[in-house]
Amino acid sequence: MTRAGRCTDGPPDADPSVPVDPGVDRRADGASSALARHFAGTCSCPITLDSFGKVPACPSSPSPQVPPRPVPVPVDAPDENGYQLTADPYGGATWSRVTGKMFVIDDASAQACSGAVIRSTHRNLVLTAAHCVYDQKTRKWKGADELSFVPARGEDSTGRNKPVDQEKYGVWTRKKAYIPPEYEDGSSAKATHPDHYDIAVFTVEDHAKSQGGSIDKPIEDVVGGLDPQVVPAGGSVQGRLVGYPGPPRYADEDEATQRYCALGVWKAGTDASSDLRNEQACLGYDGNSGGPVVVRDAKDAGVWRVVGVLNVVWIKGSWHATGAAPVSDALTALIARATKDG
Repeated sequence: MTRAGRCTDGPPDADPSVPVDPGVDRRADGASSALARHFAGTCSCPITLDSFGKVPACPSSPSPQVPPRPVPVPVDAPDENGYQLTADPYGGATWSRVTGKMFVIDDASAQACSGAVIRSTHRNLVLTAAHCVYDQKTRKWKGADELSFVPARGEDSTGRNKPVDQEKYGVWTRKKAYIPPEYEDGSSAKATHPDHYDIAVFTVEDHAKSQGGSIDKPIEDVVGGLDPQVVPAGGSVQGRLVGYPGPPRYADEDEATQRYCALGVWKAGTDASSDLRNEQACLGYDGNSGGPVVVRDAKDAGVWRVVGVLNVVWIKGSWHATGAAPVSDALTALIARATKDG
C-alpha cells in the first residue's frame, strides 16, 4: 500500500506470502507507447512508423543519418502512466475547474495534495483526503503555517497555460477542517477497511487573492461545485480520477499540471464500510491524494458528480489497485458539521 511515497504490504486481503514490489507500476514500465518513443532514421528514404511503432527497413543503401526527432504525443492521448493532460483547466468543464492543488506547509515539511469544491449550504467547502490535513500518527493537524487551495492551478512545462492563469480562480485559505472521529482518534487503523475513513472536508475563507486582484465571494460562486453521489454496496461506476500527480512519475516542474485518468471501473465493496477500488486505473502518485473520482450524471451528461477521493494505492508483485474513500455516511456527517459551523 503506497501513500505519500511509502509502501506497506498491500491490502488487508492480499496474500502475505507474495513479496511486495514497492513503487513499481507494472503497466507503465512494461508497456511503453510507440507515440512516446524517439527514433532516428538510418537512410535517406522517407521515414515512417509502421503499425507496431517501428521504423521499417529502407530499400536503398544507407546514407548519412537523419537527426533524431520525437514523435509528438497528442494532448488528449494517455501517457505511458495512463494519465491524460487536461486540455484546458480554465475551460468549461466543471470537473476540471473545481479540482485544484493544495499546499500544506508546516515548520519542517511541505506537502502537496489535490482536492475539489463540493456544493454546500455556505458555498465554501473543499473535499480531500484526511491524511492531507491530519497526521494520524502524531495526532496533529497539518498546515500550521499554511493550508491553501488553488482551483484549476495550471502551471506546466508545456507552455499551454500562461503564467497569469496559474491562479486565475484565486488562492483560498483554509478556515477549518473536519475529519471522521474514527480517523482522528486512530481507531480506523484497526478497522477492516481503514481507508474508508480517510476522507475530509475543509471550509475556506469567503475571499481570496488572485493574480488579477482580489475575489470577495464564496469559492463555489467562482468555480462551481460537485454534488456527492453514493455508489451502492457491490455496485460499480465508470469514473474519472482527477488531480495533480507528481513524483516519482512526473518531474517537479510538472507537479502543477492537472491530469486525469479515465481507465477502468471503480467497484464498491459488499459492505457499507468498504472502499472504492479500481484494478485498471492509473496509480496515484505524490500530490494526487485527495483528488476526486468523478462520474457523469445518469440523466444529464453535462453534469458531473463525485463518488470518492483518492487515498491509497496497493502494489503486490504484478498486481496493483487504486483505492478511494467513498461518498458515504461518514462524509454526510462531515458536511453537516461544517454547515453547522458556517
